Amino acid sequence: MKLQSFIAIILFITISVLPICMALKGSIKTTRADGIGNVNQYAKGETVYIKGKNFDSNLDLTIVIYKVNEPHKDEIMWTGPVNTGSGEFLVPTWFIPTDLTSDYEGEYKAEVQDSEGNKIKSDNFRILSFVIPDVPLGTLGTSAVLLAGLLLYAVKKRDGAHQVSKL
Repeated sequence: MKLQSFIAIILFITISVLPICMALKGSIKTTRADGIGNVNQYAKGETVYIKGKNFDSNLDLTIVIYKVNEPHKDEIMWTGPVNTGSGEFLVPTWFIPTDLTSDYEGEYKAEVQDSEGNKIKSDNFRILSFVIPDVPLGTLGTSAVLLAGLLLYAVKKRDGAHQVSKL
């Protein structure tokens, strides 16, 4: 009887821990074309790149980008396939239109899903309210433009809600 109880407990623990052990490894981040750094703020006129690493080789996955907050919550802005190749990838995804209306500014999520649509990994980013000029600036130049744009805006707290207003 004791042996049966022991086997039942071991079986229960094994079955309970198995889903945790089977979780897909890997990580993603939103970045720029050079793949350097984790970029969490974009301006209109930029392209969101997704960099993945430490995945199993040759997995066919899907990247989905959708809005997180209201209005337009959960609206899918971009979706496309990606293969993990040797376990790493860097892919251009959504080009943020320069004429995107202000109600689309805010929080977004880039999500990597398996073939059944289950979330594997995700990363959040934000769209700011200004436009990047249509000139090749490189990472340093784009960062300078983003910094200048942030200096032009201030967050004002009113009635418990944050509003963005020009200085």
